Amino acid sequence: MTNDVEPLAKQSARNPRRLNMRAVVIGLIEITLSILLLWVIFSHINLTNVKSRLADLTIVGAMLVGALIVLHAILSAVRWQMLISHFGGTMKLGPAISAVLIERFVNQAVPSPVGGDGARFVELMRNGQNMRVGAYSIVIDRLFALGGIFGVVTITLPLAPWVIKSEHIFNSILAIAVVPVVSIAILALVRHRWWERLRKLPLLHYTIGLVMRIRDVVITPRKFIVLACLSVLVQMLPILCFLILAWDLRVPLMAADAAVIVPFIVLAGVLPISVAGWGVREGAAVVLMSQVNMAATDAVSLSVLYGLITLVTSCLGGIVWLMTH
Repeated sequence: MTNDVEPLAKQSARNPRRLNMRAVVIGLIEITLSILLLWVIFSHINLTNVKSRLADLTIVGAMLVGALIVLHAILSAVRWQMLISHFGGTMKLGPAISAVLIERFVNQAVPSPVGGDGARFVELMRNGQNMRVGAYSIVIDRLFALGGIFGVVTITLPLAPWVIKSEHIFNSILAIAVVPVVSIAILALVRHRWWERLRKLPLLHYTIGLVMRIRDVVITPRKFIVLACLSVLVQMLPILCFLILAWDLRVPLMAADAAVIVPFIVLAGVLPISVAGWGVREGAAVVLMSQVNMAATDAVSLSVLYGLITLVTSCLGGIVWLMTH
């Protein structure tokens, strides 16, 4: 099997200044966008009410949410370890958890999730893993994480008509719910030889190579079912986080409402257009929570608290980094 990662690495090595400048420009754009979005949101909200809401959070509530966020990282590490094993690598659970915690920490500190994935890749190399195995396992793990959000949307789709009042938002939910079903069907039904033919096209070689490795996971039923269920379970944890925060702040939020709305708030937060989702996540919370008649102040308070607890919890990755390096 040819190494599909080494040519990309060589290209990166040839143009380090161009890549560094591009990263700086993208980072500045994302930082600016985050600040702009937060300014727009908070300029229409009573900050005094937000501060009073934040002050209502109890230590028990914060610790419960923090524990769920740590559990999110641990289960994500288990999924990643399974993918590494599937592609022929070997990595113990402890180092995998450490790498994921470091990734979460770096993602809070840099304006791009690529930085966190890069830190995870470095940890893999330090553990003696093959470069190709490391690259494919990280990219496909990221896709499974995204697929888990889509999967939760699909599962909770029957509740959407009773929660969502906007036709445009409901149509968006319906479209996203179809994505995992159609994607899995295409990967499973299109035969291997067709993917091989597509891979021979110059511009599609690396992309189709990645698709073929995802397909290899999909057509392994037992492993795919475990990975898919684990991904869905991981993405259900933020729903519990928002429910705990709402209960702690005495904000009215039903479980069915949270099950439909929170996955979209999380999805907005993982879009690589702001620093750690700040601004985008709060904007999505205001729009989506309005569907269940929640005040903008309460929606922003829930989102900000979730982001702050995620930020504090991610510092565990910084501690791990200092201890292991």
